[in-house]
Amino acid sequence: KQITLRGELARCAQHEMDHDRGILIVDHVGLDELLSVKDQTFMADVEDSDGLHADRMQRAYAREVYDSLLLPSARTHTNVDLAFG
Repeated sequence: KQITLRGELARCAQHEMDHDRGILIVDHVGLDELLSVKDQTFMADVEDSDGLHADRMQRAYAREVYDSLLLPSARTHTNVDLAFG
């Protein structure tokens, strides 16, 4: 059985799949946006404490499209890069 998700349900599913890939909500924003919260640097400092925020942000916007593991089809994948700005 194949299902197609749209709207909020699709967004929720993508959010959970992001977690499987190690992506958190803060990986969808730049450090400059984290710095703009009441001019405090704490969030930006924590998020980039390992110096890898830019790498996580790139992964957050590069969507992997896979055949569902629930379907009997072959397990192949294609990278789909989304434009953001």
